[in-house]
Amino acid sequence: MCCRLLVGMVVVCVSSIEALGASEPCFANDSLGGTLARDHQSRGMYFEGKHRRTYVAYMDHDFDARMTYYDHDAKRWAKPVRVDTCIAEVGWCKNLKDGHNAPNLWISRSGTLHILYGSHGTPFKYARSKAPEDISRWDLGTRLSNYATYPYFTQLPDGEMLVFFRYGPTGGYKNPFLGLLRTTDEGRTWSKVKKIGAFRKACKLNGANALYDPTTGRIHLELALIPKKSWTCFACQYDPKADRMYAWDGATYLGPMPGDEQLVKHGRVEGCSPREIFMHDGVLYILLKQGGGHAFAVWDGKKLSCHKIPKEKTAGFNRGPIWTTDGKHIRIFGIRETDPPTPYRGGDLYVWTSTDRGRTWDDGRCIIDRRKLGRGLQGINLVMNYPGHGPFLLLGESTGEYPKDFKVTPQNHYDNPWRKNKRLYALDEKGRFIPE
Repeated sequence: MCCRLLVGMVVVCVSSIEALGASEPCFANDSLGGTLARDHQSRGMYFEGKHRRTYVAYMDHDFDARMTYYDHDAKRWAKPVRVDTCIAEVGWCKNLKDGHNAPNLWISRSGTLHILYGSHGTPFKYARSKAPEDISRWDLGTRLSNYATYPYFTQLPDGEMLVFFRYGPTGGYKNPFLGLLRTTDEGRTWSKVKKIGAFRKACKLNGANALYDPTTGRIHLELALIPKKSWTCFACQYDPKADRMYAWDGATYLGPMPGDEQLVKHGRVEGCSPREIFMHDGVLYILLKQGGGHAFAVWDGKKLSCHKIPKEKTAGFNRGPIWTTDGKHIRIFGIRETDPPTPYRGGDLYVWTSTDRGRTWDDGRCIIDRRKLGRGLQGINLVMNYPGHGPFLLLGESTGEYPKDFKVTPQNHYDNPWRKNKRLYALDEKGRFIPE
C-alpha cells in the first residue's frame, strides 16, 4: 500500500519502493538544487520532547523555506509547511533567486525551532516557531547582521545559542570576517555581531556542525579559506567563555583576530587539511586529505592517532559525514563519483567501515546505486542529534539538466531547469528508505 500526499509540488511518500512503481520514496520532489549541498549546516535535526521527530528544512524551487518532519512513532512524514520566502529583500542580491539562501535549522532544548535563511552577503532572515515542536506557526520579520552567509548553530549547556557565519558584503569575497551572534533567550534577542577572525579573500565554515566539546567547553570548527588559489580547510577551536580562538588541538592561542597565516600554520592536522570532522563522547574524529588520498585521525584531547587510508579504497569520494556510537566501529558515508562528473551527474552512496578506531578500513560498499534513482546523488547530510545505533541520512538527487546553450547570468544562474525538481530522500545506515 502507498499513501501519497500532494501539496503543491511536494510529494510525501509513505510506503515501500515496490508499491510506488516508477516513482521513488522521496519526502520532497520540489527542492531546489543546493538545498543539501551549499556548504551549509545540516538540514535535519532530531528532537525528542512530546514527540520523537526528525525535522527537516529545505528550500523549494519557488525559493520558499519549507519545514517538514518525520514522526518516528507514527512512521510517516508530515505535510510540508511554507515558512517564508528565501529571496533577499535588501542588499546587493535583492530579489535575486539565490541557492545560498537555503534555510539552516536548529532546535533549542525547549523544542523551539529556529531557521536562518535568505542571506548571501545580506542580513539573515530569522524565523522562530511560536510554540515548541510546532512547524505551523512562526514569528517572522527579524533581521540579523548586515552581511551574512553560511550560518552554523550550536548551543551551550546553559542554553545560550551561538551562530557562526561569514561576515562580508557582496557574498564575502573581499576581506571577510568570521562572525558570531549569540542569544541567551532562545532567539528573542540577539547580541551585536562579534568578529572573531579576519581573512584576505574568502572564508566559510565546512562540515556538518559547529561541534561542542563537553570535556573542554570549547567548540570545534572546520574553517575553509583561500590562502592561495583554491579552497583549503583548517581545524580550530573557539572558547565561548574566554572569547578566544585556538589551534585544532587547543594548545595554541591564535591571537585576538586570527587570519590566514595563523590558520595555515596551526590549522592543519599532521600537515594535512581536514575534510570531515565528527565528535562523539568528547573525542574528535577527523578525515584528512593526504597526498591525493585520505588519512583518519582520532584526537582524545591528549593524544592524536593518525593512519593513512590506501588511495584506492576511497577513490572518487566526494565529501560525506562520519558516524560512530562506540568510538571503535567508525563509518564514513559519502557520494562516490565513479564516472567523470558533469553539472547534473553525481555518484553512488557508499559507506566505508573501520572496526579498530580508524586504523584499517574496508574497501567500501555501495548502498544506493544512482542508476536506480536517476541522474545521480549530489549531497548527503547527517541528521544532527540523532540517538540511534546508525545515522539518519538526508540525500539529494538531481532530476534535471542544463538546457542546451544555457547562458549563465547573475539573474538566471539559480533559476533554471537543472536546479529545480530535486528529490530529497531519507535513509538509514543500511541505505533503506525511511519509512521502509
